[in-house]
Amino acid sequence: MPVSRESASGNKKLIEDACGSTLFSGVNWLGDSVMTMPAIQEFKRRHPACLTAMLSKPSLTALWKMNPNIDMVIELHPGTTGVIRAAMAVKQAGFERAYVLTQSFRSALVPFLARIPSRTGMPGHHRDWMLTAVIRPVETETRRHQMFEYFDLLGIDNTATPDTH
Repeated sequence: MPVSRESASGNKKLIEDACGSTLFSGVNWLGDSVMTMPAIQEFKRRHPACLTAMLSKPSLTALWKMNPNIDMVIELHPGTTGVIRAAMAVKQAGFERAYVLTQSFRSALVPFLARIPSRTGMPGHHRDWMLTAVIRPVETETRRHQMFEYFDLLGIDNTATPDTH
């Protein structure tokens, strides 16, 4: 769906929002979750019509339900049963793409088992074969903060986003 956006200079431009539905396979800790939020916020700003969901451990569900950039939360409970149930829920939702925000094996396993066609993540923990795209973050002197990894993972050039500084 085309969306009209006004840039900081006041010029309007047409942005093609062909996002569809996206699952974020979330990180496991509160502080790490907060570090993913600027990239997710910018992703949603660029794709406002995109249905976004967060695969989250139960202790972080309330956090993600409060986030206006996440439309749905799917809980990932511990153990094999938790993985299978989450994969079934994800498969039933029919996501078109997944971004695996953490480098754990388990975080990539759910989107893989759910057969999401596009699964993007960073390398790690012998799980690259479950991903359709492996992104290696760019680290420079001015981009050492972990937050920049999430921008790279989502394919967002954050140099143009003033809210990330």
